[in-house]
Order: sequence, then C-alpha cells, then structure tokens
Amino acid sequence: MKKFLTIAFIAIFSMTSYAQDDSKDGAKALEEVTASLSYGFITGDSTFTGIRSGSVSVDFNFLFNVTDDLKLGAVAGASHYLYKSGRSASDYDDVLYTIPMGATFRLYTENDRFYIGSDAGYAIGVDTDGGFFYRPKVGMSLTDHSGITMSYSEIIDTATLSTFSIGYEFSF
Repeated sequence: MKKFLTIAFIAIFSMTSYAQDDSKDGAKALEEVTASLSYGFITGDSTFTGIRSGSVSVDFNFLFNVTDDLKLGAVAGASHYLYKSGRSASDYDDVLYTIPMGATFRLYTENDRFYIGSDAGYAIGVDTDGGFFYRPKVGMSLTDHSGITMSYSEIIDTATLSTFSIGYEFSF
C-alpha cells in the first residue's frame, strides 16, 4: 500500500509540474492547484452508519479556466473512514481507505468569493472494493489563497457510503 500511495503522490505532483508549462500553441495552462483537508460525517441509512463515525480526507484539485467564472479540471485524493468509539479494525475484515480520482468543475460568482461545483469519478478502494463517486460542493473564499468548503459525497457500489464534509482549502 505504501508503494501505491507513493506512486500516486508522485504522479499527481508530476502532473502539476508539467502543467505549469505555458505552451505557445494555444493550449491552456494550469490556472490553480488546490489542496483541501476535510472531516466528514457518515449520513444516510447505509450499512456503514452503524460502524463508521466519520471520515478524514485530503483532496487535490487541478483547475483550468474555461471562462472567467467557470473552471474545469481533475481531482485526486485519499479518504480514511473512522470507526465508531468502542470498535476497532480487529472487529471487521476491512479498514476502509479510498482514493477518489475524477473530474471537477467550479462555477464562481462575479466577485470570485463563492462557488458551486461538483466532482465525479471512481473511488479506488485500497482495502476493499471501490465504486463510482460524486460530490456536489459549495465553497467560500476567506483570503486569496484559502477558503472553506462543504460537500456531500457518495460512493456507490454494492453498498452506498454517504458523507457530509466540512473542510479547509488552500490554493497554490
């Protein structure tokens, strides 16, 4: 697992170093890279609500300007789903880690202070099966390089895992 996470980390950051190259043939250069850390609460009536209390996630967004108010790009990250108190990993067969990878979009207000957006793609299960994920979200800028985000996320496979998350985002 350490090898896989190391390779994923290197691949993500090598994309950003290549994307910073502003070519002269009209290709769009990478406009913004964001990193976010969030805590999520398990929601819904899935099988996970009885054994999981929440999640901790780290996500990286690679965004390109399409218009002044619309950005499109890619998202990659890692999530760990926590056990409820009194329960441990030895009680279950799996420790739940996922690596979501997909596309993202953001639609900003005129003053760039607020945005709505969504992520969608596939969440690779590290210790279990993965599944399709989607994550509608809203955000608010606190400064030029930081903000807060709120999102609802679902990973859909044979069972559905839903979370409501609040996080802090930093842009580079």
